[in-house]
Amino acid sequence: MRLRRLMAGTAVLAVTATTFALTPGTASAVSGPFFGTFSGTLQAPPERDETTRAEAEKALKAFEGKVRVIIDTKAASQVDDVAKDLKADGDKVLMEEASESFLVAIVDKADVPQLKKEPEVESVKVDKVTRPSLLSSTKVIGADKAHTAGVTGTGLAVAILDTGIDRDHPFLKNQIAAEACFSTFAVKDLAVPLCPGLRPEKIGEGAADAETPACYDEWNGGNLCSHGSHVAGIAAGKLTGGAPADGVAPEAKIIAIQVFSKIYDPRACGGWDNVPCVGAYTSNIRQALAHVENLTSQHKIAAANLSLGGGTSSTDCDVEDGQQTLPEAASLRAKGVATVVSSGNEHTVGAVSWPACVSSVVTVGATDDNDAVAPFSNQGKQLELFAPGVGVTSSVPSGDWWKRKSNNTYGSYSGTSMAAPTSRAPSPCSCRRSRTPRWTSCSHCCGAPASRSPMTASRPSAASGSRPRSPRRGSTSGPH
Repeated sequence: MRLRRLMAGTAVLAVTATTFALTPGTASAVSGPFFGTFSGTLQAPPERDETTRAEAEKALKAFEGKVRVIIDTKAASQVDDVAKDLKADGDKVLMEEASESFLVAIVDKADVPQLKKEPEVESVKVDKVTRPSLLSSTKVIGADKAHTAGVTGTGLAVAILDTGIDRDHPFLKNQIAAEACFSTFAVKDLAVPLCPGLRPEKIGEGAADAETPACYDEWNGGNLCSHGSHVAGIAAGKLTGGAPADGVAPEAKIIAIQVFSKIYDPRACGGWDNVPCVGAYTSNIRQALAHVENLTSQHKIAAANLSLGGGTSSTDCDVEDGQQTLPEAASLRAKGVATVVSSGNEHTVGAVSWPACVSSVVTVGATDDNDAVAPFSNQGKQLELFAPGVGVTSSVPSGDWWKRKSNNTYGSYSGTSMAAPTSRAPSPCSCRRSRTPRWTSCSHCCGAPASRSPMTASRPSAASGSRPRSPRRGSTSGPH
């Protein structure tokens, strides 16, 4: 009974958080931001005082013995059967993806070993959360010369799996070919979806909007979903008044997919000072990659970009418990679509973040405009390309909800997130479709080789100058 009460308390807290994220209201005589509730009345968001923190931490303890897992079944037809069994045992089934033969559930940690032994079950993996990881940059990779030669991405599309897109930004608004959103409501993590209307899934026009009320930070101010617009602009922004330059492939189209959720759990956000934050669940990333594969019948997709990651691995991380960790990337590769992933910003030599460590993806590290490796860029044997990722200027949505339709601006971010889209078009993967770019490793995504060729470069020493800070919200650095 106590567990149920605590779970109910957590649900109320998560719903409260959702309420604050709905629609900004109007200011009242009391200072501070005010936000509309479901009823339309006005109230202030809760202060992050000791009482609020204590209640949140108390609610979160209700799930200490639980774990959110992705359960892959041996056949699509078995998803429903496994879900019914879990529900009968009192477990919470959160998502059923019969087309991809997996489901997501919250189960007792102690039950996981037995669950793995069930005859219908192929694998059980934690549904972990990952965080989101122009002018001079496009010249460094030779894109300006490629544009002059007519290599601009015409006829191609690039999928940006990120925090959505500023749909009315002049740098982006005419570039969008398709949109989708795969997000999560998770009481366990105090997470709410970022899809329009706070739905966990939406496909079609407006689905990846990065200027929904939920994308704005009700405690600290600013837009939590700016990362995706910045990445999309680097890849395929189109020169317009006020823009610094074209993106790398200005004639390519953008498939914008929101894969992040808004999280109020201080453990996931790195402390109360960073609440709320955004994070992407593995299950939502897999849904999005599967959606990209479905879209290959409608669009000529050059690549799917994942400028996100978490943790580090010095070896390929394709397999966990004998099963693939990201099978959708391998499936896309077989169709000639590269999944391009940023290597991460942990200042690590000898390892890259997940999912950059998956061998079926193209892993990209960051350099500065002088082609020196950025000190923050992870490097490991999985690294295949370097691209500019320091001080890259691109499109960002307004940080003020009230000015979101008029305050379209540009920002300078640093991180391997910025390098990943820079590496892609004219792109290693367009090498077999148009002209051969300057990279010698284009076969990594065009030819789908069985093994990787590690790429290394000298890194400036810490003594050579101050190292860029690991990107965090509130700084000029992008997440990855």
